[in-house]
Amino acid sequence: MFSFYAVIKEELNLRTEEDGDIWEHKYRGQPFTTIHRHTELEVNLVVQGTGSYLLEGNRYELRPNSLVWLFPEQNHILVDQSADYQMWIGVFKPELVSRFCTTPVNRPLGEANPQGNFCKQLEITRSRRLSSLFKDLAEGRADTVRYNAGLGYLMLLAWDAHLTSDQLLTSSIIHPAVKQAIQIIQHVDSSIGVQPLANRVGLSASRLSHLFKEQTGLSLVEFQNNNCLKRFLDLYEEGQNLTMLAAALQAGFGSYPQFYRVFKRLIGKNPAQYFRVHSSNPADHWS
Repeated sequence: MFSFYAVIKEELNLRTEEDGDIWEHKYRGQPFTTIHRHTELEVNLVVQGTGSYLLEGNRYELRPNSLVWLFPEQNHILVDQSADYQMWIGVFKPELVSRFCTTPVNRPLGEANPQGNFCKQLEITRSRRLSSLFKDLAEGRADTVRYNAGLGYLMLLAWDAHLTSDQLLTSSIIHPAVKQAIQIIQHVDSSIGVQPLANRVGLSASRLSHLFKEQTGLSLVEFQNNNCLKRFLDLYEEGQNLTMLAAALQAGFGSYPQFYRVFKRLIGKNPAQYFRVHSSNPADHWS
């Protein structure tokens, strides 16, 4: 468990009249989110590319046709996405889960953190059927009644696909010091140096750097830069009347030139270009 410091409980911006949400996530160079959890049940279906989830102390390797269930009390973060990474994301409100999950077979979907492995590889025909349903619902959400019914059907169909698959995703256990380092960077000191961080978690700087890269797919500096950029986007887009420089410094960047370099490298555009086209679509904030 990521238990050394508080984990962000993310509030998803869901429409009141809808019982959940679905969208297609494509890697566009945006930073990943912080380690988080949320009230809603979530399912991910990988369409193409590769990535990794850090989930409750384990790292799961994702590839096409991977299906991942994420429960309300499970802390998770998507990292190490390939440039062609693409997946469908579905989230289901607790009310919808309670309404549909009434039998012993599907009752685990209503639990906050059930025991077991909920990351599996699907047979290709089942994966394609699910992907088609995601697409149909995304394109037909104007009819709210039908959309809500479709969300329930999608949830149960995805659960059936999980139950019938016997192929677990490859996983590895995350070292406790790496978990603690992630929490310190995200919730205590985003700009902490490698040596002070190593001292805090009880490893040498070289050992921590090696373990961190090996287990997350990112160097400590890359992780810190991604975390600072995510914090900047949260601060600057919350309407707090901060200047770009003030938000960048508050997010943990040491200077505007450092912020500008990191922003352009990770996003693929400079700040001015990005904010000219940036929207509030939930897919823009996910990962």
